[in-house]
Amino acid sequence: MLNNFLYKQILYFWFLITPLYLFNSHYAAFSIVILLFFLVLKKDKNLLKIRFSEIMKFKPILVLFVFIAYTYLSLLWTSNMEHGLWAQKIYRESLIFIPVLLFSLDMEDAKKGLKLFTYGFAIYAIYSLGIYFGFYTIKESIPSDPRGHLEYAIVTPMLAMGVLFSYIHSYYSNNKLEKISFILVFILCLFSFLINNGRSAHLSIILTVFTFLLFFFRSFFTKKIILIMFLGFTISIYSLVNFSSKFTTGYKELKSVFLENKYEGSWGIRSYLYRTSALILKDNPLFGVGAGDTRVEYRKIAEKENTYASFGSLHNQHFEILLRYGLLGYILLISSVCMLIYQLKINKQYQYLAFSLYCTIFYNGLFNSLMDKKPINILFLMSFVFFTLIIIESKKKLIQKD
Repeated sequence: MLNNFLYKQILYFWFLITPLYLFNSHYAAFSIVILLFFLVLKKDKNLLKIRFSEIMKFKPILVLFVFIAYTYLSLLWTSNMEHGLWAQKIYRESLIFIPVLLFSLDMEDAKKGLKLFTYGFAIYAIYSLGIYFGFYTIKESIPSDPRGHLEYAIVTPMLAMGVLFSYIHSYYSNNKLEKISFILVFILCLFSFLINNGRSAHLSIILTVFTFLLFFFRSFFTKKIILIMFLGFTISIYSLVNFSSKFTTGYKELKSVFLENKYEGSWGIRSYLYRTSALILKDNPLFGVGAGDTRVEYRKIAEKENTYASFGSLHNQHFEILLRYGLLGYILLISSVCMLIYQLKINKQYQYLAFSLYCTIFYNGLFNSLMDKKPINILFLMSFVFFTLIIIESKKKLIQKD
């Protein structure tokens, strides 16, 4: 919407490096820069009024706004304000960049943004592969653990997004060079995904693909195809558990939980965290305990049972949201995403992209507090803006054709 070449180039550069999370104030700095540009640029007031009217009629983004407002409201019933404000860091930059992007971009910009995210995933994949092949090392990242400067709980889900995004972009691209570039991105992200640690991400990509096939191609299913898919899914899970030493270890840890009531090892401790979270949620189902009191309530139980009291993260994003904001907050967030994906039926390519992104985060969130981590939360919210603009302008084009 804003006709300024430099401003758009800054935005595109920001989209490209968003997956890289280069420094602590990365997103805050860029949010302030684009806000300043937006404020000083000459704007067409009529176009801004039209866009405002469109946004106010678009339910998914409105529900997301309500959810973000509600998360701040939850500070009213939290006792640990310091941790409550820490938990809200997810949304701080978004309060700047969401409205600025909504009023600055058009549909083509949004589509470019999603492609630039994909190339950003490829840059991180190359960076990780360089460590794997021993070209260089960085602190706490070596060839046997080539995750780079981000923790593996972020890297593997992000590379999974790169695999899915690049495949979808290459499938729909009509430009030969672009198609080839996305095929190369697919290969880079897939290889880097496989060499990096992250059992939850490896499991989640199987669950995402399986869910994707079930949801989008259900009309083509016959009993034979369903049986083949079920067997394929079962074989994939069986192979992970039996031929990956880390999955074998995790399986043994879970057996100890159910058969001996022992909460040991990575999966055993997670089981304890989830069991305790369920107990807290049972007593605070509707509104949760507030944004700042999840750790306080968890530690009360852990100290009483003399177990893992030092843990701060619940290693499950769903429990984190449920305990902070209750069922009400959780339903608001999930509803906004579901409505967005549903409305993207107007453009299948971007519906598939949205489904891939949010499914990857959903399944990985079962094992890690993923939305508390940058750049995942930034990718989640910025993509929401891109998909919103694609829907709004696609509908306008359809109306104009009629």
